[in-house]
Amino acid sequence: MSIDLRRLPPLDHLRGFVAAARHASFTKAGAALFLSQSAISRQVQALEAQLGTPLFRRSTRRLHLTPAGETLYRAALDAFTVLDEAVREIAAPRHRPGVTLSTSIGFAALWLVPRLAGFQAVHPEIGVRLSAENRVVDLELDDVDLAIRYCAPADAPAGSRRLFVEALLPVIGPACMPVCRRSPASTATPWAS
Repeated sequence: MSIDLRRLPPLDHLRGFVAAARHASFTKAGAALFLSQSAISRQVQALEAQLGTPLFRRSTRRLHLTPAGETLYRAALDAFTVLDEAVREIAAPRHRPGVTLSTSIGFAALWLVPRLAGFQAVHPEIGVRLSAENRVVDLELDDVDLAIRYCAPADAPAGSRRLFVEALLPVIGPACMPVCRRSPASTATPWAS
């Protein structure tokens, strides 16, 4: 059986009709679709004119479906349900949850990237966008969910968490020993914000 698409009412008119039938009110239907009451009323009137039959009995307080309106409402609701399911199925891959992570180039290359494949194997539904750069980022301005940086505890932003403590020691050969003076170990540690 071939469908004559020219005979079918416009989708907007059907949406307005279904919303009006669901809410039994043009005003509430308009609010649900972010349209005015008069826009919904005009859509339903155009639909009734195209079909050549009234779809509602109008009273001062409430709309009531006519038998023709009930038939169309059931069919339109079924069709919209099928369309909604198809749209959700098609659109789902584009709405994959993800996280944007910013870290220093060294931390990304030496620690994070080697572990990323393992994380993706366990959580294939989460997309990971990695930004490896040494500059300090602003989480909101740079649209970053998580930032990992090395810094001294006093320099860590409010709300940051220490990931681990690391002691850095200078290592020099015997030939350089007289030139260099001894310095204490650095207290810089990686922080995430």
